[in-house]
Amino acid sequence: MPVPELPRRRLLMVLPAGAAAAAAAGLAGCATEPPPARTFVVFFDSFSAVPDADAVLIIDRAAGAARQFPSDPVWVIGFADPEGSSEENRRLSQARAEAVSAFLAQKGVAPARLQRAARGATEPTLALVESRRVEIRIGAPPPPAPARG
Repeated sequence: MPVPELPRRRLLMVLPAGAAAAAAAGLAGCATEPPPARTFVVFFDSFSAVPDADAVLIIDRAAGAARQFPSDPVWVIGFADPEGSSEENRRLSQARAEAVSAFLAQKGVAPARLQRAARGATEPTLALVESRRVEIRIGAPPPPAPARG
């Protein structure tokens, strides 16, 4: 029994994003996909913006990945846990992003490639240690900041 043909819209919904874009453009099988985004996560102690030894190792790996893709932007997004005022958390998340950016620059990532964002406190559903972090995203912009209501 033959397999029914999927409607084009349904096919594009089930393909990976890069393949869907190529198929939509009529280039399936011809286009090369960009390298996958790379994300590294650095965790911090409470009320600290100083990377510890484990964080420095992760930053070093992220810098190595960034050097492999020298034309890609490097997003450095700081977060804080929900303890403290929103202004304190915004400043702390900014300080964390700046500290990680400085380490990346020391490891050979061009400062012009570094895009920083401070997100402040995260949703209280995360564990506190997961909230105290910086995400380093190579080649992919960060998701939009959640709307605060």
